[in-house]
Amino acid sequence: MKEIYCFGTSQTAGGGYEFDSPEKYHPPFEYNYIQYEGEKTQFNFSYPGRLQSISNEYKVFNLSKSGHGNDRSIRKAYDVIKSKTNEELKNVCFLLEYAYVGRKEVFLKNLDKHAICNYSFLTKKMDEVTLLGLGIDYFYDDENTEKLLRMNRDSIQDYLSKTMKYDVEMEKLERDFAIFLSFLENMGIKFLLVSKWPDFRDNHFEKNAIAWDKLTPYEEHPFSMTAHEETITAETNGEILDNHNNYTTNNWISKVVYNRLIDDKFLHNLSKIPDEYPYKKVTEANQSLR
Repeated sequence: MKEIYCFGTSQTAGGGYEFDSPEKYHPPFEYNYIQYEGEKTQFNFSYPGRLQSISNEYKVFNLSKSGHGNDRSIRKAYDVIKSKTNEELKNVCFLLEYAYVGRKEVFLKNLDKHAICNYSFLTKKMDEVTLLGLGIDYFYDDENTEKLLRMNRDSIQDYLSKTMKYDVEMEKLERDFAIFLSFLENMGIKFLLVSKWPDFRDNHFEKNAIAWDKLTPYEEHPFSMTAHEETITAETNGEILDNHNNYTTNNWISKVVYNRLIDDKFLHNLSKIPDEYPYKKVTEANQSLR
């Protein structure tokens, strides 16, 4: 059996579709703007879930999580690798969404769990940083977890302020990801980059990346929340305010990925399907990105 493991941020996790979360902005909400007959779950509405719906000839595992970034992706991917034999790894493929700075994983002893701290560099002084959010599982942390998280906020803010500088973090982010991809390549593990990232040497991993700019009107990839207008807000006529990819976009992404996996000979004995870009109208905001 082919196994496909997906890693990344909320755009891969299915952000905006936390149907069972008691803390969601519109709890509970119905997504009645598309025709969908199955169970409304975050997985089913994510691009990995749509990828699974295309065929049962492979199994898709969505190991991404909202708010989290490369630290968690690398850790979870390494766990998968450790759990399998070299022979089993021949039938594994990783789909990787590269995350930008502002997503640092920390281990909290009072919770005995890994947490994500989301932070931002101040616009004018990129060596000053502020903590934005701290969580184990955004939209699902209970009151006791929230209380224990709050106990760490001041110390983590102090840590970030004393150790973070934008240029240093960018270099570390690129270095760690490049080393990880090199490790996968050396192990012979198949992988595909579903989002754009600054390649470290002569675009060495461009062969593993999807050229989204050739498939859409945008220069940015569809995992960037500022790159396009195809959001949940747009698909629900403004009734649900959320800038994550909408169902139509996630469904299209899954088809592009599926066809690419066939082209790369990871999936065999399967036929390619039409993956025409579903949006014909390009807004002024989109045109400015060209």
